[in-house]
Amino acid sequence: MVSPIYLIVVALGGAFLLPFFEKLGKGVSKSVVLLISTFFVLLPLSWYLGGNLQQPIIVQTAGFSAPFSINLMVGVGEALFMMAINAAAWLGCLYFIFKKDLEWNSIAQVLFLTLLMGTNGLIMTRDIFNIFVFLEITSISMYALIALIRTKQSYEAGFKYM
Repeated sequence: MVSPIYLIVVALGGAFLLPFFEKLGKGVSKSVVLLISTFFVLLPLSWYLGGNLQQPIIVQTAGFSAPFSINLMVGVGEALFMMAINAAAWLGCLYFIFKKDLEWNSIAQVLFLTLLMGTNGLIMTRDIFNIFVFLEITSISMYALIALIRTKQSYEAGFKYM
């Protein structure tokens, strides 16, 4: 069974390596983002369909308890909720890839991956400090994605969001 920590590791690793993939071509970076978002859909689906959630999956990173590490727990409810959110994100990724008039560059793709990681971290974490951390990651990514479209309306929306 694949550990839930891989959702965070794959998103951060993909976001870090995305500018290198964009040097290979825009199609390569778009394919990597689509592949990572597909992974985000399939992993909770495999937990749910595999019957591995009779007992919740609990991961303690770095061998410490919260708040000194990120403690994650995935049960049936979390897996279903993550499948729904990640499926919506996957559809959004397809929209961004095939929409011709949007600038879907590596900056937007990195922000998209950090937004995906933040929402999944919010669902899985079990302590108030890490909820705050993942909420900050999510809100900063969302604000920056809103502000990438440089219009008066997007600036206003981003300001109201913050």
